[in-house]
Amino acid sequence: ALANSLDASSVNNWAPLTFESGVFEGLGNTIDRLSVAGSGAGLFAYCSGTLRDIGVLDANITGTDEVGALVAENDFGGIVLNSYSTGTVSGSGKVGGLVGLSFGSMANSWSGAAVSSSGSNSAIGGLAGQSQGSIENSYATGTVGASGGNDAVGGLAGVEAAGEISG
Repeated sequence: ALANSLDASSVNNWAPLTFESGVFEGLGNTIDRLSVAGSGAGLFAYCSGTLRDIGVLDANITGTDEVGALVAENDFGGIVLNSYSTGTVSGSGKVGGLVGLSFGSMANSWSGAAVSSSGSNSAIGGLAGQSQGSIENSYATGTVGASGGNDAVGGLAGVEAAGEISG
């Protein structure tokens, strides 16, 4: 559990975490001013458990492949619940304000992050770059833009491939 909010501004380049099972409980706390660069960039690089009740504020996330402020790849069985992000998220590949690529589910979550991509053939979304799972009762308010070519760009999800969006 995240017992207290954290200011990550003194960490030059956060090494993303991997969370494979169980529940990571944010207890309503936040990670502030997180800066991450590289492939699989985010607070978490990979999740197949449950991430809940956590915020990532004023983030600066830049990367390739899968890029998201909270989690780069939310895998099968992964759940993002009651979580949110603000700041900037940029890169190429699957780029989302909260989650880069999601095979799992997202519910009651939001992002106000500005999301952008300069790569080509990218999926860029305000909440998720590409979702192949479900998105429920969630929203995005940040700007979303791409300057590459052949990009899929969406306010909520750049691509919703196999799941559903509801609520």
